[in-house]
Amino acid sequence: MPVQLPSLFYDIARNPAVAVGLPLVFGMSGGFITKTSVNTWYPTLKRPAVEPPRWMFPVAWTLLYASMGPSLFLLSERR
Repeated sequence: MPVQLPSLFYDIARNPAVAVGLPLVFGMSGGFITKTSVNTWYPTLKRPAVEPPRWMFPVAWTLLYASMGPSLFLLSERR
């Protein structure tokens, strides 16, 4: 049986700026919340010899969350 979400969820995502902004804001807030704990255990990991540079992680996560926005917008338009 399909689940019907409240129309508020679809209405919010119909604005492209909001659809892209919401995943970015939630992703950044999650990053800020976990930043201190990651700084304690991540350096202790045994990592491979070929590792991406440290600056690449925020860029990759930002692109990932920003790409969720257009998907959210397109899904809300199909309704």
